[in-house]
Amino acid sequence: HFAVPEGVRTIEAGIDSLEFIQIPQSVRKIEAYAFGDCISLESIEFSGTTEQWKSIEKGEYWDGDFMIIPAGVVKCTDGEVKI
Repeated sequence: HFAVPEGVRTIEAGIDSLEFIQIPQSVRKIEAYAFGDCISLESIEFSGTTEQWKSIEKGEYWDGDFMIIPAGVVKCTDGEVKI
């Protein structure tokens, strides 16, 4: 379980070995391959709305290259967004 601190604006590449992550609405960018090594990531929660999630700049393959992370969806305050 990992909670990105409020105020963080960019999630950098190279995160691995997570099963659960909480992302604050302060995040504006997720770099390429940020969660590419998180083959056990079952849950992503975002503290903003689905529209806010969609507006985040996401680098190429932020969710992995050929193997998508297991989470499948991002849980937002007003619903879910399919990955």
